[in-house]
Amino acid sequence: MNGAAELVRDFVNTYDVEAGTDELSSPAELVVWLRGRGLAGARDRADAGDLALAVGLREGLRAALRHNHDRAAPHPLARPFPPSCHGWPRSWPRCRCGWS
Repeated sequence: MNGAAELVRDFVNTYDVEAGTDELSSPAELVVWLRGRGLAGARDRADAGDLALAVGLREGLRAALRHNHDRAAPHPLARPFPPSCHGWPRSWPRCRCGWS
């Protein structure tokens, strides 16, 4: 598994379904998780909107992975990420994903 796939796996697994625990239960915990992976700097902060965006992304990824588990057709909501990284929090550094 490559680094990008591991990052997605780790992000999706921030919510442990069996245990019912969530590593991203507050904006501060989101920033700690991002910093631990080099995705946020020491001065970066998150708010409730950032947390909601991250949890929504995580659950969307979880749904897409679940849908793809049996090698089904592409998820009906699957589409390329917007080139402008629309929705990327303005308080965070520019997206480093290569899409912006």
